Amino acid sequence: MTLTVRALPWAKAQKRFDDLARLRIAVFREWPYLYDGDLAYERNYLETYFEAPGAFIAAAFDENDMMVGACTASPLAQHDDAFSQPFRQAGLDPRRYFYFGESVLRPQFRGQGVGV
Repeated sequence: MTLTVRALPWAKAQKRFDDLARLRIAVFREWPYLYDGDLAYERNYLETYFEAPGAFIAAAFDENDMMVGACTASPLAQHDDAFSQPFRQAGLDPRRYFYFGESVLRPQFRGQGVGV
């Protein structure tokens, strides 16, 4: 299967929000995560990446332009304080770090190197 990976600038990511949210829910619903998320939670969580200066979203698409994988990242200082607090407690400046949120890929596309 041929996959295309491309960055999703803010405007394009917003247009594909439902695809991204459904993908995250589907992948994280599986073992070992057993996540029971919904679109409302996903919107709240993903707003961090849609609004943070310097945030990054990339997605993998199949031949039919279906989103089958995605990754998110943002400057740590732009992310939730719960993530940067341990850095501050250790005397590290969160502005010097980049937070890799997650990388998700539908099971049938794994093992082909797209996540590398």
